[in-house]
Amino acid sequence: MNRFKLPLIIAIIVVVLGTAGYIGWTMLRGAGVGVETNTYQAVFLTNGQVYFGKLHAASGGYIKLTDVYYLQSSDGSGTSDQQSSTNDSGTARLVKLTNEVYAPEDAIFVAKNQVLFYENLNKNGNAVQSIEQAAKTAK
Repeated sequence: MNRFKLPLIIAIIVVVLGTAGYIGWTMLRGAGVGVETNTYQAVFLTNGQVYFGKLHAASGGYIKLTDVYYLQSSDGSGTSDQQSSTNDSGTARLVKLTNEVYAPEDAIFVAKNQVLFYENLNKNGNAVQSIEQAAKTAK
């Protein structure tokens, strides 16, 4: 009977390690719990900046955001969500990251420890509607 214990123990170890490896791999692949891949996300950073785009996983301790927009107040400064609602004119607009003078690619990599939280955006909300309108006029 002892000769059956060793293969059984080995099989259990292989199953446990395989399951743990698969779970770890899927967690590293995914951008995070609850990310809706068919819509945009708002990503709030610890420095007060808010970016809008499609959230993806990246290697190491980073997330990747593509199709990136950020808020710009009417005075031309980048702004956080709280600041945009309290600036003098009360207006802010979404600006495409690739429109910057230095012409960055349409992706940013953010350290996960710099992210306060992220939210899935409603497809019918103002932010997504503005992004889709900007994409149409850019074509």
